[in-house]
Order: sequence, then structure tokens, then C-alpha cells
Amino acid sequence: MLIIKPKRIRIFAAKLKNKIMYTSFQVKASELDEAFIEGIKAIYKSKNITIIIQEDQDTTEYLLSTEANRKHLSKAIKNVKKGNTSKVDIDKYLKK
Repeated sequence: MLIIKPKRIRIFAAKLKNKIMYTSFQVKASELDEAFIEGIKAIYKSKNITIIIQEDQDTTEYLLSTEANRKHLSKAIKNVKKGNTSKVDIDKYLKK
């Protein structure tokens, strides 16, 4: 997988087994410009492509989308405010 961050556009690209390239661009609509289109043309040259537009869901919106998530997050925030936290030695887990 290839991850590139030109300006504020994130590009995820991967070659699949059948050699079809899958590319996902994450960008704000207001940041689309002619350079973006020229970049797509440079990647795919004269190949046929399909462009699908999908609106991303905001992370906070997603996390608050269910009652169970809202309760869990609310409880976690209260615990942090009360100082009910745990220290974790991340190096212990990274060494495995």
C-alpha cells in the first residue's frame, strides 16, 4: 500500500492480484482543483477508470452514532476527569 500526502490530499493505492489498481483519495471538496485532475491523469494515463464520490462520516459523529457508544464514551470521559486512569508500558507490548 502506498500512502502519499501532497498538500492535504491523502492517497491510498494498492495493486491487487489481478493487477487492477485501487486508489482512494481523501480530500475536502473545497480543495479539489485542476492539479488534482491532472494527478489522476498522470497515474492512470489512458486507462478507463471509474470515479465514485462518497461523503466521509465525521469520526465524532460515528463514535456517537449508537446509544452504547455514547454511554461508553461518556463513562470514559467521566473517569478521566476523576483521575481514574491507568498507566500502560507501551514498550512492553511493542517488544513482543
